[in-house]
Amino acid sequence: MSNSKTDVLIVGAGGMGREVWDYLEHKRRVDAHFAATCRPKGFLDDDPHALDGYDYPGGIIGSIADYEPADHQLLVCAIGSPAIKAKVCPVLKERGARFLTLAHPTAMVGHNAAVGEGVVLGPYSLVAPDAKVGDFVFLNCYASCGHDASIGDYSTLSPYSGITGFAELGERVFMGSHATVVPGRRVGAGSNIGAASAVVTHLPADSRVLGVPAKPFMRG
Repeated sequence: MSNSKTDVLIVGAGGMGREVWDYLEHKRRVDAHFAATCRPKGFLDDDPHALDGYDYPGGIIGSIADYEPADHQLLVCAIGSPAIKAKVCPVLKERGARFLTLAHPTAMVGHNAAVGEGVVLGPYSLVAPDAKVGDFVFLNCYASCGHDASIGDYSTLSPYSGITGFAELGERVFMGSHATVVPGRRVGAGSNIGAASAVVTHLPADSRVLGVPAKPFMRG
């Protein structure tokens, strides 16, 4: 029997990538099967200096632009920007890259919930019963997707943010920390919900909202 392990490479060496490294290490400590079959190997990032000043075994082993997949490798997407994820991940898949769906050991996935490819579920995150989470979604620590709710591909939910029962996020939505979408509301693709905001109405695509209740805003 082969003793070879699958190398797990993290796509993106920013703060989120470093968090994902810890998720992988924690999973290895508590999940014997994962520890026996997978090992964090390093990072892919187009900035070779992204980890300067940080101590992470493996470091940056190559660029995203030049990456060529290998059979013994799996990728984890640790890019926070939904727009960038939507550009990078399909290109990597077209080259033949395979993505790991990573759930931190403290994350919870409910009965009949569906979780897509390349999803990352951070510490104490929740996907409630009968919810649907699309591909390459990132639920950071304590983020939640309520029962019968859905999150579109490439979306990112920051810590303590969440959508409640029957709410819907389109693709490429970003939710800031502690942001909330109340039950049954729909948020259009490409929208940005500011930190600590409460979405109480349906939002069209590419909305930028902030506040309680959330209202449109523009960057200065």
